[in-house]
Amino acid sequence: MIYATQLSELIQAFEPEPLNEETLDQFYYDGTMSIRMNDEYVSPINDIYKACLQARRQNAHLLLGHRGCGKSTELNLLKQRLEDAERKVSIVQCQIEADLTGMAYWDLLILMGKHLCDVAEEVKCALPKNLLEDIDEFWKEKENTYTSIDDGKIEVETNASVSTPKILKLVSFFAKLSSELKFGYEKRETIREKVKRNSAQWIGYMTEVSQHITMHLGGKQPILIFEDLDKLTPEKAWEVFSYPLSQMPFPVVYTFPISLSYDPKFTGLAASFNNHVEILPMIKIRNPEGERYQPGIDAIKEIVKRRAEPTLIDEDALTLLINKTGGILRDLFHCITEAANRAENRNAAHVELEDAKNAALQLRSSLTRRIDTGNYPLLKNIQIGGKYKSQIENKAMLLEMMEGLVVLEYNGERWHDLHPLIEDFLLEQGELL
Repeated sequence: MIYATQLSELIQAFEPEPLNEETLDQFYYDGTMSIRMNDEYVSPINDIYKACLQARRQNAHLLLGHRGCGKSTELNLLKQRLEDAERKVSIVQCQIEADLTGMAYWDLLILMGKHLCDVAEEVKCALPKNLLEDIDEFWKEKENTYTSIDDGKIEVETNASVSTPKILKLVSFFAKLSSELKFGYEKRETIREKVKRNSAQWIGYMTEVSQHITMHLGGKQPILIFEDLDKLTPEKAWEVFSYPLSQMPFPVVYTFPISLSYDPKFTGLAASFNNHVEILPMIKIRNPEGERYQPGIDAIKEIVKRRAEPTLIDEDALTLLINKTGGILRDLFHCITEAANRAENRNAAHVELEDAKNAALQLRSSLTRRIDTGNYPLLKNIQIGGKYKSQIENKAMLLEMMEGLVVLEYNGERWHDLHPLIEDFLLEQGELL
């Protein structure tokens, strides 16, 4: 990611990637949280940060938020803050390390083991020989054993071995296991069945590993953050998030689809997490009465200015794109790059209003394919306002519309609004006043 000083650099500057440890200092704008929460003293990320610094019997958390609202950037900032407090944090990129379409919660338990052992190796924490032998024995039952430990070495299936000075190196083994979970369709169920039948035993081993790391770090627990789980389909999310995931004795943060918080089953899930549930709302650009919310618009403009010279995007073009993307940063960035492409094709030096209108129209075409006439009554009620912005009776349809980013949710009061481009479409169709 670069700071754009000319039109050709806008695409790189607005890549749909979260800010990370290399780019946070330069591009992150810390004025957004108070706008999201409508309160400068409230922050879901700060709540999780404080909880992760404490030793608790149960320390698992759910973080909810729309896709594209900036969760990944906020979690990377959380990681940075925790590391500044001398905590070891490992972020699990589930979309990369597992198959989201075929995921089961056993996969997450295995990934926990992998990342805890990665942390142990990184901090040079010597794990007891009997614990490593127990872990080896855990996987050794079946034919075509995944690992074999012998005198300080782990041999993976290829018979290649990795020597370690003091710790039996599990990293290579878990890399192999993770690959099988994502790509090895024939062996995936065999691996899962092993953990499924012995989940308490496996959690016990992970607990021991985390305890040894904690002692090695002077009482500071390792922390795991599971990204991308908010991208699970509703059916898969309910299948994955079962009881054991909430029972970790070391800090764990999971992302979760915000739309499912309106499903009746969510009450039970939240209870299993001791209601350690945090919501990262959108940056609102208008209030529940439909009036422009200038602080939100200004905050998003500041985010854009952190990435590009203001002269590269005409003020009216940027204002239109902000107003038409509803506070979804990913949609805004996508529209900016589309508008920049069009401007380049015109041999222009900057993005103009017509470029922005064209980009917004393309996005609208994508969004309108997610609705049909059966959704119109619910969408009309939301647009009418009043109680309908918060008291929506058809929870199943609301869930569907939120999954498609057709309906958006804003600050701590949890009120809803139509995506501005959906509203434009329904107005053109004569379905709204």
